[in-house]
Amino acid sequence: MWAAQVEAYSSGTMKNARLGDYTTGDAAASIISALTYYNKRGLAFKGKPVIAPKVTSVDIASDPRTATISDCVDMTGVLVRRATGELLPKTEDDRRPWTAQATTARGGNDWRIARYTIDKTRTC
Repeated sequence: MWAAQVEAYSSGTMKNARLGDYTTGDAAASIISALTYYNKRGLAFKGKPVIAPKVTSVDIASDPRTATISDCVDMTGVLVRRATGELLPKTEDDRRPWTAQATTARGGNDWRIARYTIDKTRTC
């Protein structure tokens, strides 16, 4: 999923991001919403965030099957102004790295991120 996000946020378009290969539902909608937010403010990604995903639970009895992934996301030095390439400074209330949690759902042979939430109030 992060590869699709980085592609979209770096280029400013979903054209080559292949979002549907990795996400569905709320997760896809939140990525599109974030892209719109960044584009309106003239922001882009330069580089990739550092991530540390870990599967924390799996439910094979549910339909569809689900898994929960906990992640630590560090965006330090990634977000820039698109026109100049200038790094955005870290603000006082900007906690980095932050925690994130993803819920995946299996449909057929594929697992896709269905829900992705970020908690910037907690560091990891």
